[in-house]
Amino acid sequence: MNVQDDVKGVMRLMRDVLGVVVWIVATTWLGGRMLWRLGVLVSRSPRLLAQTARCPRGHTVPLYGVFRCASCHAQLEGYVFRPCRFCGSTPSWTPCPRCSLGVGNPLR
Repeated sequence: MNVQDDVKGVMRLMRDVLGVVVWIVATTWLGGRMLWRLGVLVSRSPRLLAQTARCPRGHTVPLYGVFRCASCHAQLEGYVFRPCRFCGSTPSWTPCPRCSLGVGNPLR
């Protein structure tokens, strides 16, 4: 064996070790992001499953019923924050029927 083969072997080993370290860090980062997003979703679950919401003034806003799509103005029935069957847009808010203040989509 000569010195060049030893240097190439050490460089190959360092590259492999660096690759493993990068993989571990990236996997840990992605797992942490997934756990954070799951925690946010679980913390919002009471609002996701609610039949009504409250506007900033405290009025009750029904989340199920007949509503109008903000993009294509189609008349729809169902969950207000569901994507429109016709244009595919998902509303980020809905107006309070009493005071017209916005109530945000709990998924956003």
